[in-house]
Amino acid sequence: MNKTNFLKATTRQSLFLLIIFLTSFAGVNEVQASNGNSSPTEFIIPANTPIPLVLNYTVNSKLIKTGKTVEFKVAQDIYIGKNVIPQGTLASAKVLKSSKGGCWGEKGKLILAIDNLQLPNGQTISLKAPNIEKAGFSKKGTAWTWFWCTFIFVPFNLIPPLCINGTSAELQEGFTFVAYTTSESKVSL
Repeated sequence: MNKTNFLKATTRQSLFLLIIFLTSFAGVNEVQASNGNSSPTEFIIPANTPIPLVLNYTVNSKLIKTGKTVEFKVAQDIYIGKNVIPQGTLASAKVLKSSKGGCWGEKGKLILAIDNLQLPNGQTISLKAPNIEKAGFSKKGTAWTWFWCTFIFVPFNLIPPLCINGTSAELQEGFTFVAYTTSESKVSL
């Protein structure tokens, strides 16, 4: 790993940990406090509450199709006052674009848009975040090198560059990012 990638990864991890730390101090407007019985507690999740999410499996643009759903999980318990959104709560994202690596060294692309958070009681909360975009590795330079080498030595031989494929885009298991609630939501857990 070169120095620039190391610094980017370290910065990203530091920001993620800072957001997780600040999440524990998110404000809350309690509607009804729990009074010792087993009835659900109603509370308000403020708009723009940060929700750290983690991907539990690898997503590859070669294997997943546009329009499919990808599931994330809440990375840690989210405390809102005395109430909690539990770690492991499911969140979903839609695949906006998925293309595998192609001939002439074309790289694969994967674009995901976060959709919502599915609470344990079945209630959904809309989430927002910038689209998650990932690209594979382009091998166009190699394809063009093969083209010119074969063109000089074997005129009109286009087969080698056509056989050079770029790599597919891939989000690794453990990929983390932060989404935010779109509006104030009244929930009962």
